[in-house]
Amino acid sequence: MSQHPYSAATLVGRRRLLASLAVAGLSGCQHLGSSQTSRQSTTQRVPDTDSTRGRIDLVTDYGGEDWNAKWEREIVPGWQSRSEVPVHIERPLGPDWPARLRTLVDEGTPPELYHCQLPEIADLVASGATQPVDGLVDDLAAANGNLVTDRSIRIAGTTHLVPHGLVLGSVLCYRTDVYDALGLSPPETWAALRSNARVIDEAESFDGRGFAVAADDPRSDTKAGMDLRTWLATAGGSVWQWADRDRQVAELAFRPESVRPALTLLRDLDQYSPDSAGLGYAETIAEWVTGNVGQCLFINAWLAGAAATAGRDQVARNTAVTLPPLMDQRTNSIDRGWAMVDGTPIFRDADEVGAAEEFLRYLYDGQSRQAEMNLIRPMQYLPPYEGVLTNDAYRTAPVFNTLDGHLYDLNRRLVEDIAPHMAGDRPRTAATWYAQNGTILADLVRSVLVDGEPLEPAIERTRSRLTARLEAGQQFSSG
Repeated sequence: MSQHPYSAATLVGRRRLLASLAVAGLSGCQHLGSSQTSRQSTTQRVPDTDSTRGRIDLVTDYGGEDWNAKWEREIVPGWQSRSEVPVHIERPLGPDWPARLRTLVDEGTPPELYHCQLPEIADLVASGATQPVDGLVDDLAAANGNLVTDRSIRIAGTTHLVPHGLVLGSVLCYRTDVYDALGLSPPETWAALRSNARVIDEAESFDGRGFAVAADDPRSDTKAGMDLRTWLATAGGSVWQWADRDRQVAELAFRPESVRPALTLLRDLDQYSPDSAGLGYAETIAEWVTGNVGQCLFINAWLAGAAATAGRDQVARNTAVTLPPLMDQRTNSIDRGWAMVDGTPIFRDADEVGAAEEFLRYLYDGQSRQAEMNLIRPMQYLPPYEGVLTNDAYRTAPVFNTLDGHLYDLNRRLVEDIAPHMAGDRPRTAATWYAQNGTILADLVRSVLVDGEPLEPAIERTRSRLTARLEAGQQFSSG
């Protein structure tokens, strides 16, 4: 993780800090609905077909000073020293890029590689636009160690994403110094979480809020929906369930008896939160780094990394991670949240499919090489392979020598203790991947928390929208 000279304490206002943190480490998360202020957008024109022949086109949102330097000074020159096929790195073109990608696929002119997560391209995978990469990923796993989880790179047992990094969503993050000062313990139930939030919010010794609840505009940020999936899981619920014994067809679950308490929990926590209407991924980072929140849900241990980058060592050193609590001790939950793998497919109709596969071997083949890629943003993306975490190149990296090794300890805990509880056996078909890539769940949260809509009509409307989206995905994938 690159270190920048600014200190959060010297910045005036949350938005100024937000802009600075966006440059430092918020690119590479468009698939999670990050605010558009965090995107590394350009106005580059997509080259025509003839100009792309004989080269690898990689479209990536891995940007910012650290990634740009890596691409330009090391990755591209290193590849060109070993291959006659050049690689062209293209930055994101803005929020319309997924639609533009589909146009390029329909025209038979896709790029070879595109950094994303499977839900973003589920319809393209289902239509046969991507090249199965089972053999490549098997080879990488043989070199790097078994995948921590492979649930997020497969459809119907076939691998369609070459992993870059692992994302554990909606981990419960909390301030150990605040907990210790107030005599609190990591909550095991929602009741304990509510109590902790109230105590933190009312404490005179902590000038901050008890919890951060996200309900930002779903058109630019979907954290609210991703968090709702976690609370639904810890209530014993789900969005989808299997409709058949062979586990081939999914149907809507999303039962009011589990959705209702999850929304009620969010509404309860909202009274201890900064203004939820303006909180998404980027804004939550800003609130955490400035010490304005004592606990919240977030991705991996990214909050600790952002605090360290901003020079807020006390916040970083006292950031801890644990599993989100269950609704109560009797709750039977499939998992405690969600896990995704970020990476790239290889598009079947691209001009240089073979060279693209070799380029990915060059990027990720070997524990030290995979470690090098994950160390560019070590707290944003966990190593997707088990062997990388303990490899010397990763474990002894300079970023982990700071703060008495606290950042490495967080990543180790995430991979070893938390990841096994984040990827339960829920339906993951082309249709459900397609159906979950949208704003439906975030719309529900915002309608309840911001607009004050009663729960029952809001839930029923959401069930109807999810049903329609799933049917569209099933129709598409079967055609």
